[in-house]
Amino acid sequence: MKQGNEKKQSFEQRVNQLIKEKGLPPDQIILQDYDVQWLFNISRRTSFKYRKLGYFPHHKFPEGRVYFILSEVIDSIKKN
Repeated sequence: MKQGNEKKQSFEQRVNQLIKEKGLPPDQIILQDYDVQWLFNISRRTSFKYRKLGYFPHHKFPEGRVYFILSEVIDSIKKN
């Protein structure tokens, strides 16, 4: 993910950039927490809060690491 001095991008532009970079359909793109923070331009704490409130559907690896599937995140945004 690119950060820093890039131009402000909309959520849709960031999603399209992710899909283009990964070269996969959205249902096959796995995001880590920092990817979701970048997509929504939110802090780590806000990401945690939204996850706990159920805004972002998430999954956990057996060792406890949280991950998201891009298509599920997009669908949850469309519903809300």
